[in-house]
Amino acid sequence: MAEELTQDQLAEWSYLKEQEMVMPSEELKQSSVKEQVLTCKEAIDNTGIFKSNETGAVACAREFYTAYGSNDDNELREAINNIYKTDISAEDLNKIKILTIREMDMDLKENFDNEKEYTIQDINRKFIFETAELKLNKNLNEAVNTLEEKEKIDEQIKAKEAEFNEFKSPKEKRDFVSDKLNEIDGNDTLKSSLEILKEKEKIDEQIKAKEAELENKNEAKQDVTITTTHSQEREAEQEDWSRKADELENQHEKELEKLRDEQSRLEANFQKSIDNLMNSGDIKDIMTALQEMDRSLEMMMRQGKEESETKERQRQEKLELAFDSPKFKDAVGDLVKEVYKQRKEVKGGLKELENEHANYAKLKTTYEKEIKKGLDVKGYEKLNKMLNEIEKETPNFKNSYPKFYKKVNDSLAQSKEKILNKTKEKDQEQSRSL
Repeated sequence: MAEELTQDQLAEWSYLKEQEMVMPSEELKQSSVKEQVLTCKEAIDNTGIFKSNETGAVACAREFYTAYGSNDDNELREAINNIYKTDISAEDLNKIKILTIREMDMDLKENFDNEKEYTIQDINRKFIFETAELKLNKNLNEAVNTLEEKEKIDEQIKAKEAEFNEFKSPKEKRDFVSDKLNEIDGNDTLKSSLEILKEKEKIDEQIKAKEAELENKNEAKQDVTITTTHSQEREAEQEDWSRKADELENQHEKELEKLRDEQSRLEANFQKSIDNLMNSGDIKDIMTALQEMDRSLEMMMRQGKEESETKERQRQEKLELAFDSPKFKDAVGDLVKEVYKQRKEVKGGLKELENEHANYAKLKTTYEKEIKKGLDVKGYEKLNKMLNEIEKETPNFKNSYPKFYKKVNDSLAQSKEKILNKTKEKDQEQSRSL
């Protein structure tokens, strides 16, 4: 409330000097509070010490209580605020009153030598420090309360930010990986070669299946021949089945031959696509695509940075060694095949990230619902079963959402302990009642 004064002003602090101090007349004591305040203000203004309305208002209030005693505090506060254009609160005015009365009643020899007494300057000097201390304490309390509230809000914000960041991080991974896949799919330089490799992979799988099927049929045919008796009837039946088996085998062999022809055609087309790619001089697009796939695998924690750097170095060395030789085309083709292979792995990783995201949403919705109504036995079993299923379906879930995973696990552990304790208490009560 009191303004900060210089050391000289503090030393001379006295809005009613001892030699000028005049007690108010009975007539003045009977005047209105407003007139009494104006009289106090005039005496204070004459000192020339106070530089602000606020400090002058405080001094005026103190002088009023010293000279006139305690009247209507509300009327006094209204008069001072109107005259000084300030806004002293009822709480502040009451503190001024208490300090003034206490100083008027104090032992003037306290804390001084026995031969020295308090002067009015001493009292007033003490008053300004105590008044300033009151304001400081008030402001300090307000600041502390504000900080406490701010600390609570900060903690809530941090908790929400942590929850949001945990949700945001997997989303950023999904977006990053998806963008890189789209870039490769939209790369005209690699598009033709990658599509051929995709078709060729299907044919390769069909050939493996046909070869396995033929092998199984031959084994079954041999088993039938060994176990069949040599009676004429059995021999006739055997010949019929053998003929049919041979026909079916011939059919499968033709189908297999057709698949192999398609395989050769696709391999030839792939080699042509590599020729076109080399002629266009866009081999750097292959290296860029591989780098982006490496970064995607790193992002999904499927490959470390050191492994990516090793692969990059090996690719460069392979190209440099094969350059200006017949093996250069094979080296380029191997790099394109590597792009296809890594692209397939990244797509699988993206699918897993999307499944984790779906499981997060499902688990979070269920968790918040069960916690809100109280995690009882039924809710515990439901939540625990869901978490176990999620762990089986998406094993990396706990690494993608570690804080939320821990939160759910901690809640389940606490709930389990409470349920077991209640069961134990119930059993003990039943034992005592028997």
